[in-house]
Amino acid sequence: MKDILTELSKPSWWMTAVVAGLVINLLAAYVKAPLDTVLSRTFSWWRTRSETRKHAWETYVAQLGSNAVARQDAILTEFRATLRSIYFLLGAMFLMLFPVCMATLWQAYSGWMNTAMLAMACVAYVRSLQEFVVGTNTRMALREAHLLDKE
Repeated sequence: MKDILTELSKPSWWMTAVVAGLVINLLAAYVKAPLDTVLSRTFSWWRTRSETRKHAWETYVAQLGSNAVARQDAILTEFRATLRSIYFLLGAMFLMLFPVCMATLWQAYSGWMNTAMLAMACVAYVRSLQEFVVGTNTRMALREAHLLDKE
């Protein structure tokens, strides 16, 4: 603590602090305009993308409300996506348990096969999540179109 107080009492430390403050202030003045431009473009891109997705969603919901064929297709899409999600999840579980079973039954089972099986299990799990999201989004669209009872 004594060393810190001694260092703070030196004029060289204070001059360095003043110079560093001036340099930071000058750099901030020059960087502010380009940074504002980049952030403005990024946020306008995000806003445009969000508006486009919202319009597409509203069009899809309106189509479900007015078109019986589209409604039936959406119900089947939800059903298929949910089933695929379950199948991929079961496959991922099987692929994760397979190396354990093989290691107990067969001592010469290699480590690279474990890694390959676990990698395939990860891929199957991600696919399960993707299919679950498809099914959930379709169900949300059907609910928003007031075609399914609220649960």
